[in-house]
Amino acid sequence: MKPVLLLLAALLFAGCASHETGWKSQPSRNTSALKAGMPRAAVVADFGAPITTSALADGGSLQVFEWRDGYASDERMAAAYMAELNAKAGFDDKKPAEDRVRRARVWFDKNEIVTRTEIYAP
Repeated sequence: MKPVLLLLAALLFAGCASHETGWKSQPSRNTSALKAGMPRAAVVADFGAPITTSALADGGSLQVFEWRDGYASDERMAAAYMAELNAKAGFDDKKPAEDRVRRARVWFDKNEIVTRTEIYAP
């Protein structure tokens, strides 16, 4: 009985370890907070480093930020698992949250203050 419990515990911990390394925890972003007048440091703190940066003629910059919208990592794993089961069963289910990529184009002036934003799905 004791070896069976040890084996069960080992499998449980192994499953949790693979879950944490296989899924990137990234919460939904509050895009309503992204407004003109915000300093660049606040945008980077909320959305992370930009994926692209382009210099503008007026000395400002256009930067693109990317994130995955959706659930917390445990909920995202459950949603992805259910979507996979539904696909195998022949049901056409919506994409799991892991696939809902969002981007924001953010224009900054030469003082690194937001002048304009645009949120979109690539």
